[in-house]
Amino acid sequence: MNKRVWHLGLIGFTLNIGMYAISFWMPQLVKSVSSGYSNSFIGLLVMIPHLVALPVMVLISRSSDRKQERRYHAAIPAMAAGIALASLGATQSMFPTIVLLSFAALGIYSVYGPLYSLPPIS
Repeated sequence: MNKRVWHLGLIGFTLNIGMYAISFWMPQLVKSVSSGYSNSFIGLLVMIPHLVALPVMVLISRSSDRKQERRYHAAIPAMAAGIALASLGATQSMFPTIVLLSFAALGIYSVYGPLYSLPPIS
């Protein structure tokens, strides 16, 4: 078995852990830093990172296809997501939390297209 495929599989696994973490725990995290808001408003706030991530994911995938470059188009969003997720522990207010969650979501969602194109060229 090719070690490179295992390496890419582990990268995909860690990205899935990050994706599920923000998917399952984002409402609880936003609720904890924004006391006094209703659950409906929290639901609207939780939509923001996903709405930010959608166009960025499409733009990065198009850029990766246009330039025929996959490694940096996968690595840079993954690093941005990791830094954003690691920085979430330092925030105590709603705005920075939503901004960091947006960077985490756009990084995680943007890496999938270029990442799944890497095994054939590795």
